[in-house]
Amino acid sequence: MKITKRQLKRIIKEEKAKLQEQDGMSRMTRQHIDNMQYDFEKAISSKLGLENRFWYKDDDTILAVMEMLDELKKTIEEYSRM
Repeated sequence: MKITKRQLKRIIKEEKAKLQEQDGMSRMTRQHIDNMQYDFEKAISSKLGLENRFWYKDDDTILAVMEMLDELKKTIEEYSRM
């Protein structure tokens, strides 16, 4: 399974849009989410790029990132049930 940087950004943007559709989210919360998205994308690219500049072309790396995102999503969903 290959995913490009553009596709990863699109996925993140779609998830962001879903979050923003929720009622009651303040402008400041949205700004924090925007900042987290930027920081998250930057961290993934810079950390993985240290070992392999073209990490986004490696199927195993992409799969690992996607699995990590799935786990993060599950964790966040658990928070919503608390």
